[in-house]
Amino acid sequence: MLLWLKVSTVLAPIIGFALAAQPVPEGIHSDGDGTVAVCGLISPSVAALEAEIQLRGDVERLQGTPYYTAYAIDERRVLTFTTVENRAHPAVACRQVFVNPEGGSSIRTSISCNNSRENCDWLYREFEGLTNRTLQSMEGGH
Repeated sequence: MLLWLKVSTVLAPIIGFALAAQPVPEGIHSDGDGTVAVCGLISPSVAALEAEIQLRGDVERLQGTPYYTAYAIDERRVLTFTTVENRAHPAVACRQVFVNPEGGSSIRTSISCNNSRENCDWLYREFEGLTNRTLQSMEGGH
């Protein structure tokens, strides 16, 4: 059974690093129809969104890995697409940085994942850990 995972959350820097096998709490998931909607971008599929992003003139391709390809849309949004080698493929995550008026920063991550619940949960936990490390780095932590 395929699950279309749409996750939208603001992750605080105080959340500990999660184990990859730990399931995502209920209420974070929502079933979708296959349409991708992340960071204000809408497309019929993950592959179609990546093709659209590659054609835009305002996008910078970032250094990727065998498992991910990333693009900076502007100074506060990064889209990360899974490659076929990634266990959660096809999926895309959008990370947006927000500077809080009272100080500090937060990162809102939205994910569209068309894979099993287990693999989509794994992907969520991967980005949760990345977000925590990024926020610690932004705040001068270790």
